[in-house]
This record gives sequence, C-alpha cells and structure tokens, in this order.
Amino acid sequence: MRWLIVAWNWTTDHATVLATVASSLAAKAVGVFTYFLVSVTKRQAELSRQSIDLAQGEFNATHRPEIVVHSVEMNYFTIAAEGSPDRPAEYIGAFVTYYNKGSTDAIVEEIRCKIHTIRGPLDSDKLPPTMTNIELLKTIESGLGSHFAVDSTALASNVGLLGSDGAIFVIGRVWYADMRGAHRQTGFIRKYGIPSHRRERVDGSAYEYAY
Repeated sequence: MRWLIVAWNWTTDHATVLATVASSLAAKAVGVFTYFLVSVTKRQAELSRQSIDLAQGEFNATHRPEIVVHSVEMNYFTIAAEGSPDRPAEYIGAFVTYYNKGSTDAIVEEIRCKIHTIRGPLDSDKLPPTMTNIELLKTIESGLGSHFAVDSTALASNVGLLGSDGAIFVIGRVWYADMRGAHRQTGFIRKYGIPSHRRERVDGSAYEYAY
C-alpha cells in the first residue's frame, strides 16, 4: 500500500502543475480542432460558391434573349431626283426581318445597317453607320420579331454597270440587352449577285457573328 500513498502524495503535491499541463494540452487540442474546422468551413464555402457560379452560368446561358436575322430581302424605292420632281429615280434598298429566339425578352439598343454595291471582294472595314430611322430601345419578346428598312444612294440603273463580278452586300449588326442589363450583339451579312439579285453564300465572314 505504500506505493499508493507515495503516488497520492506526489499527485497532491504537483496538482497545480498537472492541471496546468492538462489545460495546455486541452487548449492545443481545441486550437487544432478549430484550425481544421475553419479550413473545412472555408473549403465548403468555396465549393458552394463554385456550385452557385456554375448554376448561375448555366441559368444565364439558357435563360437569355438571342436575336437572329431571319431574312434580308432586296427591294427598290423611288424618290424624285433633286431639282427634277417629275423625273423619279429608283434606288437599291433592303428589308430586314429579325427575331428573338431566346427564352427572355431582348431590349434592342441600336441597329446599324448599310448597303454596298461593289465590284470584286468586300473590304474588311465596312462599318455600317448608325441607323436613325428606326425605333430604338424596343423590347422584343421571346418568340417575336420585328423588321426595318434600309435605303442607299445606289441607283438601280447603275448597279448593272458593275458587271457579273459585282455584288450587292447588306451588312449590319444589332445591339441588344437582356433584362439584367447584359449587352449582346448579332452581326450579319448578305450577298446578292448581279444581275440576278439572287442570294449567294458568304462563308467565314467576320461580319457574321453572335455573342
């Protein structure tokens, strides 16, 4: 029994030291646990944010407007020649129809379009001017469309002078936004041969885009 008495006396004599050591070890254990808890919490928050961003990106990709150009039809318009009201002149024009095939409304902010009658290849810097004869800030609901007319200064009687290697190009772009204010644009180009005025393919053109 003597060893029990010795052990008891040692324990009581060193109770403060033992309590301090135990408290220190407990504090370290709590610190380590807290560190791992914070790390796991931060990682979980990061994964949650990534999941939310991914879901938001998928939602935005599928719930947005999308303007597409349905058709560009050549037409002619007649106005009186300057200084000769009794001698009307016929000019080349076009009628453009576009639709919103996206799932949400589109707010049309600006449309640019221009007609070029040229011989040979088309230059890459034919930036269409801003059109001023259309209604801007127009809301196009999902599944619906609108249209606009484009005029030019190209006399119909002079287009035939370009010959078989000439062409009529209609180049344009539509700026629009979704209901959250994200901006998008659609560019288009149509080519019509001379003298047939039949539409011809324009492959790989930088004027044809959507983003």
